Amino acid sequence: MIVKNNTIEIFEPFELINGGVLPWIEISYETYGNLNENKDNVILVCHYFSGDKHAAGRYDQTDEEAGWWDSIIGPGKALDTERFYIISTDALSCVVNSHKVSSTSPRSINPSTGTPFGMEFPVITIQDMVKAQKLLMDKLEIDSIYAVLGPSMGGLQALSWAVLYPEMVSRCIPIAACDKLDSFSAFFPLRMGIQAIKSDHFFNNGQYYDKTEDEKPMQGLKNAINGLALIARGRDWGDKILGSRGFIEGKDPYNAIDNLYDFERNIIHGVAARASMYDPNSYIYISKANILFDLSNGFDDIDEAVNRTSCEFLFISEKNDIFVLPEAIKALHEKCLYNGKISKHITFDSPVGHLGSVSHANLFADELSKFLNRGV
Repeated sequence: MIVKNNTIEIFEPFELINGGVLPWIEISYETYGNLNENKDNVILVCHYFSGDKHAAGRYDQTDEEAGWWDSIIGPGKALDTERFYIISTDALSCVVNSHKVSSTSPRSINPSTGTPFGMEFPVITIQDMVKAQKLLMDKLEIDSIYAVLGPSMGGLQALSWAVLYPEMVSRCIPIAACDKLDSFSAFFPLRMGIQAIKSDHFFNNGQYYDKTEDEKPMQGLKNAINGLALIARGRDWGDKILGSRGFIEGKDPYNAIDNLYDFERNIIHGVAARASMYDPNSYIYISKANILFDLSNGFDDIDEAVNRTSCEFLFISEKNDIFVLPEAIKALHEKCLYNGKISKHITFDSPVGHLGSVSHANLFADELSKFLNRGV
């Protein structure tokens, strides 16, 4: 499936939840399948923390890898493009640093200075990301969403859609997501990640866009991603995936501080190989948005927020997830039931914990398909 990058510019002030204003916003997105005549077959896919809109397909035949949810998006798959019109957007402050990612972020040009916003970018929230997506839907003249879903941060966006625009959403599928992060996950790895980047010698208060690669805060970014990669994979990933504590021959960890076991090298070297894909400033803002997220924000309590919704819910959790605990997801599901909503909660078992919501979507594909085709 060959897909193309699309962008919409909205040349009007965009007011943020905290009262701040962006002078205009840009939203980049992809679509899969065809919009039907009634425009009632739309599924909105929201991306995870370190992802982008490229959820399925390839930009051309030479691409080595397809989008991150390609296993479940396409003809005859759980998110069937022969039936549904699927839209996937880049969130505001998307961390992926690519010419195909143009949604407004700290990398965008601040019209008052003619240079990138950097740390002058205003604080954004998950709800702001959803407000931007709603503007995209308005531009596309779409006023109903058959289903909204996503893994991790994508699930937070899906939940926000259900609360902010209940008249539009028929089905909401949060995967590895709940109403707010507990303090442990909010601090580690998110707040610690922010501190790691800001303490990098080359951070320069976020003004590094005109610097060479060697003069950007990449080591701080790598340290931040190390923590995220660890908690996303869960406690058991090393034993399940790598087995025993191996190491490179001739580099016994007992003999030198920098000699690594396989489980250490797997994360450190893996992160180093892909860190250049990400923007440190955007990583800070996305981390802050996840720390701030509370589904009850703007309401008296979570019950009032849940009561605004009018959709059916399918909550999906990974049973070994230590970033978003399965019991927290189950509690939100039960809160929906208590408030008279139609809701179902299922679990799956991935060897990489929270990350399985992205990399092992095949494990819950059948349940997704059932829910989309018959409801709960």
